[in-house]
Amino acid sequence: MNTKPHPTDRWTAKIAEQRRGILAKIHIAKKQLGLTQDQYAAILSGFEVTSAKDLTMQQLESCVKYMKYLGWRPFRVRKRAPVERTITALQDRCRELAGQMENGEERLAGLIKSKAGVDALEWLRDTAKLKQILAILEKYREREA
Repeated sequence: MNTKPHPTDRWTAKIAEQRRGILAKIHIAKKQLGLTQDQYAAILSGFEVTSAKDLTMQQLESCVKYMKYLGWRPFRVRKRAPVERTITALQDRCRELAGQMENGEERLAGLIKSKAGVDALEWLRDTAKLKQILAILEKYREREA
């Protein structure tokens, strides 16, 4: 009796794993972009399906590409806690400074978009860019004082 899996079984399992990973990206992007169910359904209707699980591999990849076009930026969760704490601290400080300025929230959003190329502070994971934005906000605050 042969107990080795057939090569096509391994290939099928690998494809299924890739599908699950891409589906997860789509659902994460949906949540992070704050899409309503109607908006999400409209995106899927462009692919002529009502559920992401019905998408082909090529359509799944196109859907992820479209989510990126909408402003979603995937990032890997780092296991290095000190970096995460630093990012969180810098983001909190940016929010604090923006709260002390006139039109601070709008100015912060504009800085994030122009300097980092992302649509939300939560998506900005680069400490160097966060420090740059923080320095600009501090200059703005000093001018207003």
